[in-house]
Amino acid sequence: MYFIEIVALKNERFRKLTKGTPQMLIDNGELNVKVMNRNMMDVDEVRELLRMQNVFSLRSVKYAILENSGRLSVIRYDREESTASGKDQKGCDRNEITYLLVDAGKVEYAALGEIDRDIEWLRKEIRKDTGHALDNVFFAEWGRETGFFIQEKKM
Repeated sequence: MYFIEIVALKNERFRKLTKGTPQMLIDNGELNVKVMNRNMMDVDEVRELLRMQNVFSLRSVKYAILENSGRLSVIRYDREESTASGKDQKGCDRNEITYLLVDAGKVEYAALGEIDRDIEWLRKEIRKDTGHALDNVFFAEWGRETGFFIQEKKM
């Protein structure tokens, strides 16, 4: 181990190969699906890492970097920025529990049951609130006060 650490300290290519490099997991409010796939992560795992940083909604994250250690470094939207940006970040400063209703394009029926709703409600509400069809949604997070925060699938 000592020898590997010495070589990694002196050789940047070896260090990157053995230890990896930090990766931008959330860039300007959007999940990077390629980084998620490369690290075998789903949206629920990302939300877990965010909760460990006291962030309870994806909507409040501007940038998140997946560190070599597996931890997440998070930069939240500023209060002023969230209201002035082109993105709809309504309620990003509120503290509330949100539910992941769509994860990687798949409906999370257990979460729908927790909020006492069904798939027809989900289809109708996503269309009404965002104008998107359920089939085109990569993830959908919902809070009782803040409503939906979604990201469309990238074609």
